[in-house]
Amino acid sequence: MDRDEALYLLSFHSGRNPDIENPKWGQGFLASLRKYSRIDNENSFIEVMECLKVIKEDFNKNEVSRDLIADLYGIFYYTNLWIGKGGILENRLTEEERKKIDIRMKIYSYVLASLLDYSEEGWQEAIGEYEYYLLGYTNYD
Repeated sequence: MDRDEALYLLSFHSGRNPDIENPKWGQGFLASLRKYSRIDNENSFIEVMECLKVIKEDFNKNEVSRDLIADLYGIFYYTNLWIGKGGILENRLTEEERKKIDIRMKIYSYVLASLLDYSEEGWQEAIGEYEYYLLGYTNYD
């Protein structure tokens, strides 16, 4: 995946891409929550995280695209809004499902915070949490 593809995919995962007829729109991270049907959105989460790896260097600059920040923050904000108390998914998720999504958002927000801080040491630690997750483990139980 290159930078342009990563940005393109993130626009679908955030639900901000206007091409709603594109099949990628319905497979995005937020779309998988919005139309929640007991389908685990782990593949979408992994794709989002792989996109973050690709766009890492964008955060080494003094300015970052407003659209990119909107995509990244939108994923975080709406996921937490929807799974939280009073959210549209509050009564539709089992406790186990809520925990899975919460763990993914903790990992995502840690990696995102490390990108915004742009500390190589912080990035390595944060992306290590994601890689640990891929092995089936988490520090967020």
